Amino acid sequence: MVWYDGPTLIEALDGVRISERDKPLRFVVLDVYTVEGEKTIVGRIEPGMLRNAEPLKCDAR
Repeated sequence: MVWYDGPTLIEALDGVRISERDKPLRFVVLDVYTVEGEKTIVGRIEPGMLRNAEPLKCDAR
């Protein structure tokens, strides 16, 4: 394109840097099972960081 002299979309996306170190660890709940009165939570862990003695926050949405 003659009128545009910036980076392509792929070049712009390749230039984005996201630091995983600054994000909190997330556990996405996929399902909850109850077997004989005991609850089992099934989910996946998203990238992030959890430090020793760091408080945990539960966000029920």
